[in-house]
Amino acid sequence: MAKPSVLCEKRGASVYITLNCPESGNAIGKAMAAELGNIWADFNSDNDARVAVLGANGKHFCAGINVKELVAGWHGEGITLAYPGLGVEVEKPIIAAINGYCGGAGLVLAMQCDIRLASQNTQFVYPESMVGISLGVGADLTKYMPMGIAMEVLLTGQPISAQRAYEIGFVSRVTSDGEVMAEASKMAEVISQNAPLVLKLLKTLAYKDTYSAHRQGEIVRYRLLDPIINSEDAREGITAFTEKRKPRFKGR
Repeated sequence: MAKPSVLCEKRGASVYITLNCPESGNAIGKAMAAELGNIWADFNSDNDARVAVLGANGKHFCAGINVKELVAGWHGEGITLAYPGLGVEVEKPIIAAINGYCGGAGLVLAMQCDIRLASQNTQFVYPESMVGISLGVGADLTKYMPMGIAMEVLLTGQPISAQRAYEIGFVSRVTSDGEVMAEASKMAEVISQNAPLVLKLLKTLAYKDTYSAHRQGEIVRYRLLDPIINSEDAREGITAFTEKRKPRFKGR
């Protein structure tokens, strides 16, 4: 029996969701996306659950999309199920406890959480422009960082540190290595004691315009994605990544 890609444990009014594929850097594949989608839906419908904490087993939070599955023919369909508030509506607060590498689809996953805490060793990366394939969702980073910095992250593919992410407001706290989950748990305990109807209301109002933009953006995004996903450059980028060499892009 295959181990679950995601673990879920309820402690009082808090739900702890843990990415559980450390051997792949917790990269998001088809199964993980589906499991996360079910967990988000269950969390949202559980009247006794008030807050979720998203963390990961292993050295890294999430290495992005599962490249091996892409090479095997998966085109990323269903990946939005992994993202609370985008693929699955979630009205309750979510805290991300981030450590190590947080890149690509992993950065999007962290972005979709309401509060982000990061350990000092965290590196935030969006490498799609370097790899040559994109699902487009990362463009929403401009809503969470100042435009110029978000564009630098998106277009250069170079990492920013946890401290830099804190300075620009992407994360609210930076902890010592190994302490991020403990800090997230303390925050979850505080939130879980607060009025659930007010928590839902404040989150809904805070994201009102963003949710609307997401829905409109999805329509445009998926019309634009197909030629990118099926491009010669996408195949070359994935191949080069797996062969650990510099890709030779041709713009087609």
